[in-house]
Amino acid sequence: MLDAQLLTQVSIARLLTGVVYGSIGLAFASVYSVTSVINFPQADLGLAGAFAAVTLSKSLLVLGLVGAALVGALVSTLLFILVLVPLRRASVLMQTIALIGGGIVLQALMHTLVGTGPQILPLFIDGDPILINGAALPAQGIFVFTWGAFLAISLHAFLEWTLLGRAVCACAIDRYAAGLVGIPVILMAFNSLILGGAIIQ
Repeated sequence: MLDAQLLTQVSIARLLTGVVYGSIGLAFASVYSVTSVINFPQADLGLAGAFAAVTLSKSLLVLGLVGAALVGALVSTLLFILVLVPLRRASVLMQTIALIGGGIVLQALMHTLVGTGPQILPLFIDGDPILINGAALPAQGIFVFTWGAFLAISLHAFLEWTLLGRAVCACAIDRYAAGLVGIPVILMAFNSLILGGAIIQ
């Protein structure tokens, strides 16, 4: 028979992991739905943002979180301009391979600029864990759950209640039809890549 405390602890750990992987899935989906390209450098974008967060959080912790999203969006912009725009008429396979190459270049740049040693990001919420049925929920876990909820609600509001978000949804449904009614598909692809770069943080 399963121990109630162990089951609660495993559930907390799985929920925290699920929030993290859910945000990664949203980032992948936001790019793929509009471009049909699997953005393999997505993890590299997250790593670039993480390094920025570690550097900026030394002066102000909140600045690290904001800076990570901005760096992710900036690197996504560079990938779009340097990789996808020149290959906009190429096949999806060619674009995907080119993005993989861009990710390798980004990894090399990070190794050169930051090195390969471990980096530590301070906790956004520090304190004693919360006990639930004898299991421990880390104080940082509250931030993770809150951030995941904020991300999901904000993304839903953007896609449903803004003109830009609806244009992105239209391109995700049918890029050809969206182009026929005057929606700039290439600009929506650009927006989706920036969105993915910010979400992954």
